[in-house]
This record gives sequence, C-alpha cells and structure tokens, in this order.
Amino acid sequence: MKRKQCTQCKKKKALTRFHLHENGRHSQCSDCRNAQGRARYKKNAAEKIRKVQEYRKQQPIKYRARSAVSSAIERGILIPQLCEHQDCKETKTEAHHDDYTQPLEVRWLCRRHHRAIHLKSKL
Repeated sequence: MKRKQCTQCKKKKALTRFHLHENGRHSQCSDCRNAQGRARYKKNAAEKIRKVQEYRKQQPIKYRARSAVSSAIERGILIPQLCEHQDCKETKTEAHHDDYTQPLEVRWLCRRHHRAIHLKSKL
C-alpha cells in the first residue's frame, strides 16, 4: 500500500487518507484538512450566518424554491435524474429553476452545465 507524509502533522498515512485534488492528492491528510475546515468555520461562523440571513431576506422567492426542492427530494417527491444536457450522462446533478415561482418545476443538470447556464444569464 502506498503511503504519503502529511505536510502538517508529519505522519505517514495511506494514500487513501489524502483527499483527491485536480493534480493528484492534497499534501495534507484528510484529518488535518477537516480540522482546518472546522477551525475556519468556527472563526467565520457569525459572518457566514449573517450572509445567509441577508440572502434569505434579499431573495425570498429563490430561498423558498430551493427549500421546497430540498424537502421534496427528502420526501421522495422529486428524484434527481441524469444531466439533461445532450451527451452528458453525469449522475450527480443539481436542480435548476427556470422560474422560481414554480418551485418543483426543475431541470436536472450536472454542476458544469448548471454553471454554464447561470454564466450565460449574467451576460
């Protein structure tokens, strides 16, 4: 089994204990990276909560539509599908609203195609 040394805790661990990265594996083990994430969240929790509350006030229709989709998925009313983009068979998809006033009318798109739609709409 291949092993790698974490640059933070200096322990040698199995390669599977390092998160995948676009160029291979991270230099810090998953335990150290997770600890950093928790510390960063604690440090910025109040600001993050404030931003979420602000977003909910500024975008109430979007917030309700996204909440409705999450709830419908949890209850089995909506079932995520394959990306509907032609020739894309990605199974990990996101719900896209063309009209936020119709909260359960969504299109299922992979992250890449979902971002592309939103980038086009901003132009």
